[in-house]
Amino acid sequence: MAGRSVKVTQRKRLHWSRPSDFMFTLLGYSIGLGILWRFPYLCYRNGGGAFLVPFLLSCIVISIPLYTFEIGLGQFTQRGRLSAWDRIPVMKGMGLASVIVSTWSIIPYMLIMGWCVMFLFNSFTIGNLPWTTCDNIWNTNSCVPMFSGNLTNGNKSFHSVTITSGKLNLTSQPDANHILPQVEFWRHRVLQVSSGFDDAGLGFNSTMLPFLIFAFVSVFMVTIKGVKSSGKVVYLTVTLPYITLFVLLIRGVTLDGAWDGIKMFLYPKMEMLLKPSVWMEGISQAFYVYGLGFPGLTAFGSYNKKRADFFKQSVFIIPCGIVTSIIMGFVTFSILGNLAYTNNVEITSVIKSGPGLVFQVIPSALAQLPIPQLWSALFFLTLYFVAIDSAFGEFEALSTVVIDALPKLGSTYKRRALTNGGIALFLFSMCQIMLTGPGIYWFELMNYYGANGICLIWIVTCESLAVGWLWDARKYRHDVKMMVGRKLPRVFDYCYKFAIPVITVTVLTMYCVEWEPLTIADYVYPMWANVIGWMMSLSSILCIPIVAVVTLYKENGSLLQRWISAKTSKIDFASIHCHDNHDQISISSLSPDDGKLLEA
Repeated sequence: MAGRSVKVTQRKRLHWSRPSDFMFTLLGYSIGLGILWRFPYLCYRNGGGAFLVPFLLSCIVISIPLYTFEIGLGQFTQRGRLSAWDRIPVMKGMGLASVIVSTWSIIPYMLIMGWCVMFLFNSFTIGNLPWTTCDNIWNTNSCVPMFSGNLTNGNKSFHSVTITSGKLNLTSQPDANHILPQVEFWRHRVLQVSSGFDDAGLGFNSTMLPFLIFAFVSVFMVTIKGVKSSGKVVYLTVTLPYITLFVLLIRGVTLDGAWDGIKMFLYPKMEMLLKPSVWMEGISQAFYVYGLGFPGLTAFGSYNKKRADFFKQSVFIIPCGIVTSIIMGFVTFSILGNLAYTNNVEITSVIKSGPGLVFQVIPSALAQLPIPQLWSALFFLTLYFVAIDSAFGEFEALSTVVIDALPKLGSTYKRRALTNGGIALFLFSMCQIMLTGPGIYWFELMNYYGANGICLIWIVTCESLAVGWLWDARKYRHDVKMMVGRKLPRVFDYCYKFAIPVITVTVLTMYCVEWEPLTIADYVYPMWANVIGWMMSLSSILCIPIVAVVTLYKENGSLLQRWISAKTSKIDFASIHCHDNHDQISISSLSPDDGKLLEA
């Protein structure tokens, strides 16, 4: 490589080509499944406006300080989540915990992406959309389409209608429980769901298998190119969701009965605020939206130039996440209000709460637009793109851990591709359990316990204590000033040291004291399933204390000496290039073979 401007042996870190690449990547990471899929159904399940209280509080008090910290940690150390915590070795377990949570989250993500592909595939039709009619092979005799006004069934007309758990009960025919077509499509075609863990249902869901395979192939093709390819598509994956949301918002708020749904979204029921689970899910949703506790933000920050003003860049994203969540809430609840108005029922009785809420509510609004096939395809293409955005970060983090442990697996472009293929195959095999009859129950168990709630809150609590007391908040602000030329707001010191730990520990304690078995719609999970769920949670939670104990054990001297050594940075900052004109790597100056080695 004589004469070349970059030596691969120096292992210099790649950086974003433009600040806008970093900004759009952060925005794409935020505007993902956490908002478009997860926010609506959690808000619906937890009382609408009541859910907004802990969510907004957490966004302001917790998310802003920790969002800037996680990005700053990566930029300051120029390392990913695992090795960045060499800055405080005794807390390095947080890096491992984040990777485990990321692994638990990517498995449900891949199934969601498969759902998106299936709905997208079924949108390409010249006839009626399959979830709007009752003449498909998966429909039952109970299926009744919805109309504006009275419901009809053959020659009969029904003026008094109630809906219980997603089923329409017609008073003139009390023995017949009629089901909405979008509900039947979701349950019988997409999920082929059973009644619970003890019911195998229809067996293996082979209908979903090809769509799940396509989802894994999509993510694999993106990840083998690394951050270079993701940066090229991020502009599309960020702008397309906003275009789609704008159309849905205009349509939703103009529907009859929309305001009834919006009122449920905006006005909290005070009794719901007394439930610890509402606070736990509201706070953890704020973490989910911004990726707090996951490896992504630190990795993105590590690709920043050392002198980049990450605070100015990152603070811009927080309002975007809040506004986009509110818009998605308006869209979902306005459509729910219309469904309730059309059938003269309570909003909470229209459709069962659960992970399929968006896939049952949004299609009903799209079906009322001109050329519904086009708008349906656009929406599910959007959801597919944001699913790729969400899954990419978690998949890349897992790949990085494997390659860090076994560097030879990433030494060449082909070896990296084989490594990523092996990881994808492993995750794909784990997804198979969610294609069985009880698959949706396994999905929610993994999503609720493995990658949500107490796991994220525990990681964030430890992270706040680490920067506030072990790094020392004032020292961290000084380090930031030395790096970017400005200090963080002084109020962040109090957030790191006091506000965040007090809020999160209080919520954790209340939730554990008043814990209740997991439920999805009307199904209460058996105790053995909840035990498995807690084991999923503990797989990440226990990493932090276990690694801390092991780190102290490996040090020498008295317990105090071990503690001082264990919290002292092990990073050689002299080896980190601090001048922007020297740490930018020009990919164009490398040959194809050199570029592959450097990327690996």
